[in-house]
Amino acid sequence: MGLAKEITEIFNPRAPVQNLLRRLGGENINDYLNNVHGACMYSDKLIFKTSYPDFLPVIRSGLVDKLLPGLSVVYIERKDKVLQAVSVYKAILSNQWHKKSSDEFTTDISVDQPIDLKKISKFVGNFENESKKWRKFFSEQGIEPIQVWYEDFDQAPERTLQAVYSKLVGTECTERVELSHKKLRDEVSLCWAERVRDYLAQ
Repeated sequence: MGLAKEITEIFNPRAPVQNLLRRLGGENINDYLNNVHGACMYSDKLIFKTSYPDFLPVIRSGLVDKLLPGLSVVYIERKDKVLQAVSVYKAILSNQWHKKSSDEFTTDISVDQPIDLKKISKFVGNFENESKKWRKFFSEQGIEPIQVWYEDFDQAPERTLQAVYSKLVGTECTERVELSHKKLRDEVSLCWAERVRDYLAQ
């Protein structure tokens, strides 16, 4: 959209927040957000991505309206929570969370290796709960998010992104959308997902 030089998880306390604070500074949350905006955005919009656990401290602060006035949300959700959980589990094992189109990456993860079915099942439950909590937050804040289903994006990424652009900006998007990342889902993901479904069905 030409609005963000970079879109990052500005509320992720594990690494992004620490890196941004070292790079940009900020004595309080307002300073931090202003510095992120000045360094990372082309326009007056502050654009970021977040998960519910990372955003929860902002919700609990009661300062959402003050810190993020006029908040608009593009809410991407995956219908298949089992595959989502497997994706996270694989990322933890391989330490590969993203894969750019130009990246070459090999892993020794295999279809038949032992996996922690209990842990993956817990991830499934977490994702289901987070979905409910996001919807509660949207309702309480009076936010009508732009809903994007991961499965729609997976099947037709360009059309899905163009639709999001049109809803956000109010005009039709005629530009080509080039994807910079590859999917990490593979045969291992699908096979592990079936093992998890069998475990949950017991």
